[in-house]
Amino acid sequence: MIVETRIRTFDTPKRMQALGDQIGAKTMLQIGNLAKALITQRTLSGRDVRGAGFKAYSTKPFYAPIQRRAPGYPAPQGGIATKGGKTMFFPGGYRQYKSSMGRGPTPQLSVSNKMLTDIQVRAEKDRAILYFASARSAAIAHGHHFGTVVPKREFFDIGRGPREVEQLEEELATLIMEYAQRANVPLKGTAS
Repeated sequence: MIVETRIRTFDTPKRMQALGDQIGAKTMLQIGNLAKALITQRTLSGRDVRGAGFKAYSTKPFYAPIQRRAPGYPAPQGGIATKGGKTMFFPGGYRQYKSSMGRGPTPQLSVSNKMLTDIQVRAEKDRAILYFASARSAAIAHGHHFGTVVPKREFFDIGRGPREVEQLEEELATLIMEYAQRANVPLKGTAS
């Protein structure tokens, strides 16, 4: 299952219909890119879709593979090498493991940054669709967002956190004003 989030424009008044047709996909691409930036910034700061901090990493003792590890994961450091040399023991758990890689104790859902950089934007006339470019990134995102393999850390959504909707609305309003000025469409008053 690929995780998607959609951003829709508001219904435009009748007198702005032609302007709305002009705005279309170009504007929605800009709005989608802003939404992508908001999701990425929020996630890298360790906050979920509501602005709350992600559930902390586990402190349950953890064994990390030294040779066989996911693409993008650096070799573990700072743990205790096991006798066979294939794993490293971290008595402080996954939290200690991530801290040893320089990632700190706050989950950011990023090791190689591949998942977050795989977020793509597809624009249509009245919406922007955010999705993942690779099935691997989509699967990792799904696991994080819904908590299927790791603790649930909802991150791939927009508009439930503080000020995200306002930022998108402000950007959309700015773009509409620019288009209206170029098209000489008055924006005062309300539609009848």
